[in-house]
Amino acid sequence: MRTDNLLPALLAASLLLAVPTLKANAQAVVQRPGRIEPAEVKDSESEKAPETLRMCYKGIPITGTEDAFGAELGKLGYQKSGPEEYTGPLSGRQVSLSLHLTPASGQVWGVSAAFPAHGNWRSVKNEYDTVSAMLTAKYGKRSESHERFQPPYREGDGYEMKAISIGKYRWYGLWETGEGMIRLSVEKGKERRRTEACTVITYMDKTGAELNTKEISQEYKDL
Repeated sequence: MRTDNLLPALLAASLLLAVPTLKANAQAVVQRPGRIEPAEVKDSESEKAPETLRMCYKGIPITGTEDAFGAELGKLGYQKSGPEEYTGPLSGRQVSLSLHLTPASGQVWGVSAAFPAHGNWRSVKNEYDTVSAMLTAKYGKRSESHERFQPPYREGDGYEMKAISIGKYRWYGLWETGEGMIRLSVEKGKERRRTEACTVITYMDKTGAELNTKEISQEYKDL
């Protein structure tokens, strides 16, 4: 399920993931747990480069081509529903899964799982809070959050869905891990006859986000 305003937010989040590494590369340093050391070539065969850890979705590393990633999803009962789109189970619910691919190499760098949409704010908020509590229990305290409506709208005024329909809100939380970032958000649904909103979890792999940022930057250079 694609949402109208999710992709720009994800691109911004992927840039946040990429910036520390870009800065480190510019300074020719290697980031290691607990310290920063100058980059150098090790002669000892016993000292091997650490294995790159990847953000996972239901145990599947977020990397590789859509075909490869989709094949792994199929083993978990997911079915392809469209280009870069799948449906399947997550935490006891049926979700719509969108894959985010790098523009040049077509590598999966993120996945967004959209829960079923609701037509009233109470149901949307309850689901968002439930999933937020689950993520906090697993990953710890959020690194960032923005949960508010923009004037003249406010939570409790009865016009929350109206505010969502015209984009007068920001409702999301971020969890950062060593492998990447998780973004939980409320997004406007696609239903045209009435306003709906859904809870969306996006898992972004740090290494993939860096590649995505690099390829986007190259596209701008080509203009």
